[in-house]
Amino acid sequence: MIWTAALFALVGCDAGNIATDDTSFETDDSGNTGTSDDEPVIESADVHCYLHSTGDQFYQWTMSAQVDDPQGRDTIEITNTVEAYLNDALQASYTLICPDTSGDCVGSFRETDNGILCSTASNYDFKFLIVDEDGNTASKTVQGYEGTAK
Repeated sequence: MIWTAALFALVGCDAGNIATDDTSFETDDSGNTGTSDDEPVIESADVHCYLHSTGDQFYQWTMSAQVDDPQGRDTIEITNTVEAYLNDALQASYTLICPDTSGDCVGSFRETDNGILCSTASNYDFKFLIVDEDGNTASKTVQGYEGTAK
């Protein structure tokens, strides 16, 4: 009986199978967050508004980002999110589409959709959230502005 218990203890405690996975999260200088080796990268992001004057006139917000992923751009989810904040309070969330492997992501909304006015564009911060197929997320926050793309 003692030998059986000792043998069971040795088999059950195989030191070679002990998990030592370090899954800590990091933030780099670009504002991207996630696991350092697998997260997507937001290379650039822009949110601006302008007067759309073709046909009906209205103020249009345009969101764009250039993204990459260490595992390949084809692993970036097609549908992503941009959140609009005023004084750190979430005002609205919008869809950002990354339709192909070019790394170009785009989205837009009218100022009347949620009352995010072009005349107060610089009061808003926009947080881009880019996710890959493994659930790794990158984020980057930029300030909104009125005018053409920078």
